[in-house]
Amino acid sequence: MMYTITNENFSQSADKATAESIIEMIIENNSDWGTDYTEEDFEVTAEQIKCRGEVIAQAIPSFKITAIAPTSYQFSSMLSFGMPYINSYGRFIASLEFDTEEEAKDYLRDRAEMYFEDEQDLNDAIYEINKYGILTLDAVTATIESNEE
Repeated sequence: MMYTITNENFSQSADKATAESIIEMIIENNSDWGTDYTEEDFEVTAEQIKCRGEVIAQAIPSFKITAIAPTSYQFSSMLSFGMPYINSYGRFIASLEFDTEEEAKDYLRDRAEMYFEDEQDLNDAIYEINKYGILTLDAVTATIESNEE
């Protein structure tokens, strides 16, 4: 699980890091910061890291679905995924984050069930979701990617 520091009292140059590396960095900086933190001062959950009861970091969702419509011609296809999107230099990029790969696949399976009327097309789509983590709706393909490094 990766986390990002959200408390300005605990600075780190990395955008994301493991709980272990964040805690280690804070303890290593005790002398520079005039603090006396020990490992016992930290509480790590799937959602956040606390130091002496104060939230210092939030978990970063581990998986992301991304669908890209390279031109406005594919835009309506991308909307079928039901995800928030941005327009970036004429390309439309939709994405949604999930804590687990299974949650991301569940989302794509739900979209496939809403989109496909033909049972064989639906079965083929679910097979691709389960095996490869992709779903193609008309002219746009969505992929599941891991945010972990």
